[in-house]
Amino acid sequence: MGGLRRRDVRGVRWRPLFIPLLAACAVMIAVAGVAAQPRAAIIAEQDRIELYPYAGGYLLQSPPPDVHPAVFMVPQGFRWGSTRNVARVSNHAWGIQILTYYLGFSSPAAPQNKDFGLDCIGYCNGRILIYISYNPRIVRAGITNTADARVHGELENRKFIAGLHLPNVTYKDLGPRGPFNGGFEHIAMVQGARPPKIGTDEHFLWRKTEGEHYDLVAQCDQAASSPHCHLDFSSSCNPSISVQVSIDMRDLDRAADIKDKTDAFLLPMIKSCNS
Repeated sequence: MGGLRRRDVRGVRWRPLFIPLLAACAVMIAVAGVAAQPRAAIIAEQDRIELYPYAGGYLLQSPPPDVHPAVFMVPQGFRWGSTRNVARVSNHAWGIQILTYYLGFSSPAAPQNKDFGLDCIGYCNGRILIYISYNPRIVRAGITNTADARVHGELENRKFIAGLHLPNVTYKDLGPRGPFNGGFEHIAMVQGARPPKIGTDEHFLWRKTEGEHYDLVAQCDQAASSPHCHLDFSSSCNPSISVQVSIDMRDLDRAADIKDKTDAFLLPMIKSCNS
């Protein structure tokens, strides 16, 4: 009996201390949760961008109710150019600009990138500029994504310009390079220049998938003082979301890896892909 009383006494002594302690912890957790929710909501609202299709006929500040945007959550540290100021137009945008660095996709504010903003010329620590647009009408008969649309448009342009028989313009088919199956070179000489001078020297390259479709294109400006390329493709989440990545031409053979890693980098930012 004495043993039972000692256990009872221990229970009486611990219970008044243990229960209030649990209650206090519960209150603290609840208060912290309530405080964290508004902060999380504020952060989420600051990151929100509603990306509208550029179709004309309405103001960005007041789009029609039947025009629905693609919603992105873009951290402030990655925003570039006009994307820094979307709060002025109710977080609406025609396009989204993101500055980051391949391979690691760190932000411009990271210490290793402080000297490699847009003022940098040449190979700038793997700097890439991403531009995102949204066009629900891009998918149509024979066109399944952004790359399809780009190839179709460029081949139509080539056919039209070649038909003009301009003496200063030439086209040449290109064979495979890196991840690309083929393409063509477009050269335009400056008219009347003495000595002859190249005005345009562009390579347009494509990667073909099944049938007559494409999933990646590159347009490279070889006449620029710092040769560079634009990669174009659709988000794997939504073919109506077009992604353009500006890269140094020295990274062209890595284009497939840049596409895949950029797509993976952007997916968490596309709200409809994560709901």
